[in-house]
Amino acid sequence: MSERPLGDKLTKDLDPRAIDEVWDRIEARRGRARLAPRLALLAGALALVLLFVLRGRAPHEAVAIRLATGELLPPSLEAAPSHDIVLDEGSRLSLSAGTKLLPIVNTGRALALTMGPGKATFDVTPNGPRTWTVEAGLATVTVLGTRFVVVREEHRVRVEVERGHVRVAGLRVPNGSVDLVAGQWVTIEDAAAAPVRASAPPPTGPVPSSSPALPTSPVAPSVVPSVSAPRAALSPEPEWHPLAKKGDYGAAYDALGKDGIARETKRATVASELLQVADVARLSGHPAQAVAPLERLLAEHAGDPSAPQAAFTLGKIQLDALGNARGAAAAFERAIALGLPGALREDAFFRRVEAYAKAGDTTSAHAARASYDAAFPEGRYRAKVAALAP
Repeated sequence: MSERPLGDKLTKDLDPRAIDEVWDRIEARRGRARLAPRLALLAGALALVLLFVLRGRAPHEAVAIRLATGELLPPSLEAAPSHDIVLDEGSRLSLSAGTKLLPIVNTGRALALTMGPGKATFDVTPNGPRTWTVEAGLATVTVLGTRFVVVREEHRVRVEVERGHVRVAGLRVPNGSVDLVAGQWVTIEDAAAAPVRASAPPPTGPVPSSSPALPTSPVAPSVVPSVSAPRAALSPEPEWHPLAKKGDYGAAYDALGKDGIARETKRATVASELLQVADVARLSGHPAQAVAPLERLLAEHAGDPSAPQAAFTLGKIQLDALGNARGAAAAFERAIALGLPGALREDAFFRRVEAYAKAGDTTSAHAARASYDAAFPEGRYRAKVAALAP
């Protein structure tokens, strides 16, 4: 081992250019060392952004609603012997004896139930991730976080709100739809029942009804019931017709038999027949089969008063049940063009934005948002529209 001083080894015969090269390499390494923490911070920030994006998608991928026991919803919900039906997110359903609810859509975004004849009380947990709808024949109730009662009979439906806010829509509802808050009620009847009439402005007490089976509200209503012309009669009346009129859409679908929906769609001659066939298909849990009668109604009976709502219903089926966002957007466009009345018009404007956004058509989504903002500057869905088309 050499005994020469270390200083001699470090200083003797060193080329100044070599020293400069060494220092250049040291400075380069220092630069990389300073850059490494910045790259780590940037990588962390990107990871957080990705996490938020994935979390933002989570509500769309949420699981279907279940019973409080953790079991899946059965095909038919019926009155429990001694207690309410409790769901896993806290909502409660109280059904009178013989009343049935059929879940036809159950996703993380929506729960749609078809209600047969009878009485049901819905106590829905507010601010949940799902849109609730209850199809009751003459009326469709959209739940906005509330407690309400639906009484369905063969020729009438009554909706009473005990707490919160609901929207009731239907071909026989004034202006297509009406919003109800606590203490308000509305009765919708077809022409087969004794008429219920009220003058405008609304009376100070409940509107009398010819049916003693319907309860009266202790608070004066602010909604005027409506009676419209009956749907066109079908003659001779097939077996499935009275079942559909009673709201037993499952039995009506079974009575139609194999290919029954397609057969009746071809056979129908007026808009009301096509609408009835579509109702049997979608409210019996076969939404895909409701598309053909609704599309034929729009193609051949665009001037019928039921056409705007038929287009809106088609849009909901395409978007919520079939996942066809492009077809849904076209249907909502048609509903708007045909003059969809009342509160449903704003819903159609909003859902058009949603459909284009889900279809990945950013340009059309922004254009639809601009139309919504112009038509409804103080609209209910402004925040949702902004999120869908930022």
